[in-house]
Amino acid sequence: MVPLFIMPEWFQATTYRTDSFVAFLRAYFGIAPCPLCAEVHRLYIHYYVGRLIRDPATETNVEIVICVIICHIAKSEGKQYTKRMLPPFVTPECNITLEHAFRMVTAMPGGRIDYRYAGNVLGTYCRNTILRHYCMIVTYSEIAVSLLGEYLALIAPFIQLPGQPPYEKLFSLLLSLMKAICQAHFQRSGRPVEPPPALLYLHPVYVSSKSRGAGAGKNLLNLELPIRFYFDSS
Repeated sequence: MVPLFIMPEWFQATTYRTDSFVAFLRAYFGIAPCPLCAEVHRLYIHYYVGRLIRDPATETNVEIVICVIICHIAKSEGKQYTKRMLPPFVTPECNITLEHAFRMVTAMPGGRIDYRYAGNVLGTYCRNTILRHYCMIVTYSEIAVSLLGEYLALIAPFIQLPGQPPYEKLFSLLLSLMKAICQAHFQRSGRPVEPPPALLYLHPVYVSSKSRGAGAGKNLLNLELPIRFYFDSS
């Protein structure tokens, strides 16, 4: 198993290392279905490519290196057989990171956007871009809350779940569910575990919305696998 103490590296650009993320992918896809064929098999790296992400400090795009996987099963079936694997802080089809977009929204949960502050956090002052990322975080957080509620009901049915929150309470509920899941796993294993960042839950929702492979939809939106892998790999 991958030691838990190196996992936070993959959730923020400043500490990201390609080799550590690839090691995680190899371990994770030993139990999770391939996003290209929806079967569980060994992960094969096809090649490495550069990926641009926004650096808010300089308001420029900087390059990180990500891997591209290849699935021989999908290739033999005439389907899409390669896929770029994005670290959790990377937003699909966008240079602005999910890490910074989430930070922006949670600082303004009431719905009023401070565009100057948002521009500083995201590294862009385009109002349309800021609004688009704000709305995406809200939409996908609602989906994540629903999925986390289902997961918590599965592993800890004795915990009473709150109802649908008003808009301004959405992120408080998300954080409460994250805390409850961490506590439930501690009660099950007896081992204290560093709570994972919200990107563990939000990134699969983002990727699922953009994915066109055979493993899209249900497999990518099954948060049970990434959650259990996180807590079981300490």
